[in-house]
Amino acid sequence: MRTYKNKVKREFILASILFLCFISKTYGFEFSLKLAGGLSFVNPANINHIRQGWEELYKIDADEHQNWSFIEGEIGSLKNSFDFEGEFVYTLHPRIAISIGTGFIFSELNPDKPNFSIKKNISTYEYIYPMKVSAMPFILSGYYFYPLNNRFKVYAKAGAGFIWAKYIDREGKKQFDKDKYGYYSSQNTKARGSMLSGALGLIIESEQGINFFIESSFRKTNISNFTGENKSGLIGTLYFFDEFNSDLEFWQPKFQILTQEPAGDSFRAVKKAEIDLSGFSVKLGIIINF
Repeated sequence: MRTYKNKVKREFILASILFLCFISKTYGFEFSLKLAGGLSFVNPANINHIRQGWEELYKIDADEHQNWSFIEGEIGSLKNSFDFEGEFVYTLHPRIAISIGTGFIFSELNPDKPNFSIKKNISTYEYIYPMKVSAMPFILSGYYFYPLNNRFKVYAKAGAGFIWAKYIDREGKKQFDKDKYGYYSSQNTKARGSMLSGALGLIIESEQGINFFIESSFRKTNISNFTGENKSGLIGTLYFFDEFNSDLEFWQPKFQILTQEPAGDSFRAVKKAEIDLSGFSVKLGIIINF
């Protein structure tokens, strides 16, 4: 079923591109390929809250044991994503265009650096909690261009569409003198959501059929209903909640795959996990005219 859905997505995108190429040839519209890359500034607050709670739990646990000591590290927070995008742009009028675009959004935290260490008697253990968020949007957009002179023009863009996202996390530890981490938990999930976007940009035109541009943009997308599988093989829905640790008297925020919504006095603020990838970005790119 998964392979069939991916095939349908690819065929739909290909059919859309071929249809627009046909329209371009038939009616004489100008056609161009727009490629860009840049950096986004995001703030998925629940992910960063979970990381802080995870560190705090181990810190409290270390304080509760004699001859244990907590050694601060770099816990990190998810603040940026790398963005890559491509658009097929059809100019209907010198000042108006439409486009079909897709791309890739990627952000990762601590893939191989220890977040903190705990010295237990004579042994020291390093702990790691890598997280990865990636997404692929599919957006329909409209453009309005305003020429400044023969070489420069500014534009405004607005669009809407869908976004397919993937969230992965793992928890692991190793002794200080060992090379590899042992991962005692992992989660691999995905979801689909909607996305709105807007941008302002400046195009620098050349005589070689390739133009350059700089763009500042904003996207609004809050993705939910993640489903997937954990290391134990459990398949379910990703939930976000606080769980009470009675031994340490601490409410720990968590993302966790479960078959049903958790309930009881040990849980609070339970809801399906959401990942907010909204944010501002700055991109540089080229436009190839055909």
